[in-house]
Amino acid sequence: TGNIFVSSYSPEDRIYVYDEAGIYKKEIIFPNFRLITFKIDSTGNIFYSGSDNTERGTYKLTPDGTKTKLNSIESSSIEIDSAGNLYLGVSYYRGDQFTSKFDPNGNLLFAFDGSIKECPHTNQ
Repeated sequence: TGNIFVSSYSPEDRIYVYDEAGIYKKEIIFPNFRLITFKIDSTGNIFYSGSDNTERGTYKLTPDGTKTKLNSIESSSIEIDSAGNLYLGVSYYRGDQFTSKFDPNGNLLFAFDGSIKECPHTNQ
């Protein structure tokens, strides 16, 4: 989209949006939400992951402000391929890791853990 997105974690988690010249445009505030990671697709949708006091997950925020919860995975990394598929990576403090792939509609396509076998961590 040509914009620059910068996250800030104080005092409330937020994403600042600047145009390609570095001029401030707006900010997106996530009240009572701990933003872990985010990625923007080519149409301006923001995919983000984190948690609040009651639930965790990965969400999609459209340019018009519509928020959709995609799943209950609190991912540590998000990637989007050219087809719009979403890849979520999770790494736990004890060293466990897993990756899952979702289609553009949020349907799980596959998941595997660090040893590349079927992953049991695909709560939706």
